[in-house]
Amino acid sequence: MSFCPRELYEVIRQRVPSFQMEYCIDPVKEAIAGSWPNYMDDTCARTEWGWDPVWDIDAMADDMLRHLRMKLSK
Repeated sequence: MSFCPRELYEVIRQRVPSFQMEYCIDPVKEAIAGSWPNYMDDTCARTEWGWDPVWDIDAMADDMLRHLRMKLSK
């Protein structure tokens, strides 16, 4: 899964219309992330382990917001 901050913002905004976000890109972390491959072949994991990813940015946002709401309601 790969997304930029703006894409994550839009997904959260669909669920929380009042959501606002500010961020500053850390050049060191950006360089590390930029060195990662754009694609990883998971064919062996799918074949040998039956691995099947079910998360996308929408599922991640839903889970993240659910956990945040639980934590903040305590």
